[in-house]
Amino acid sequence: MKNPISILFFFLITIFSYSQQIIKEYGNNEYIDSLDTELLKKVSNKLNLEYKDIYEDKSFSIKYNEKITFFTIRYITKRFETENYYTTKFLFVSNKGKLISQIDNDNLSYSDDEVMQPSKTRILKKLIPLNNTTNGIGLTNEFSSPSCVSLYSKNLLTILILKKNKIEKILTDYPIRETQGDSNCNGSFKIEFIESTLYVEEKKSNELSNLKVIQKHDYEEFIEEDLKKNIKEFNLKKNETESYILKFNGEKYKFNSNNKLLFLKYE
Repeated sequence: MKNPISILFFFLITIFSYSQQIIKEYGNNEYIDSLDTELLKKVSNKLNLEYKDIYEDKSFSIKYNEKITFFTIRYITKRFETENYYTTKFLFVSNKGKLISQIDNDNLSYSDDEVMQPSKTRILKKLIPLNNTTNGIGLTNEFSSPSCVSLYSKNLLTILILKKNKIEKILTDYPIRETQGDSNCNGSFKIEFIESTLYVEEKKSNELSNLKVIQKHDYEEFIEEDLKKNIKEFNLKKNETESYILKFNGEKYKFNSNNKLLFLKYE
């Protein structure tokens, strides 16, 4: 009779040998921190913008294959005396400086006076293997409220590929982390965190790998003691984990864009 521990070990190895984690817990993902400025300068005159308008510290690039490089660039679109306007562009460029494909992102456009501005678009350090011939590029953006009353933030994942020399977003703005809650700005608060980790699975739908999502909900409510108002300190924590599969429908990975709050209730 086989050792139960050996059987369990074999089972775990089997599971993880057919899946690859692409999104880890918040703060543990690895991102590209470099920009091929030489290649970007070669192609900038084909982008209808001046190189001086590009924010190099908010722009990044990654080798898509031996002949092609992908860029995400943040740049100024309009200049005014009181404020500037910005957007983010995605583009694929050949190593010889030929522009292959580009798209602008209206959801990443903003001005200096906007309260909720998108973070710089980060590129995941590793390409995402979707089948034997197709790799995806993972991009994340974060939005957050500066208010101490409204505790809101979201971190979104987009996966794109280059298909027939055109950029295709196959997963757009999937919420990998979201926080909602409120505070009295003086110690008391209630907040729910919804955080997802993602894995590429062996099983495919319409030729691209399924994406397994492990979604964790963490809730905390804290009331600060106030002796003058006869309020005692109170602290409550709850958590729950769910899992589901994102399948490629031939055009994109579809999902419900609204994360359901399990614990936080508003009257």
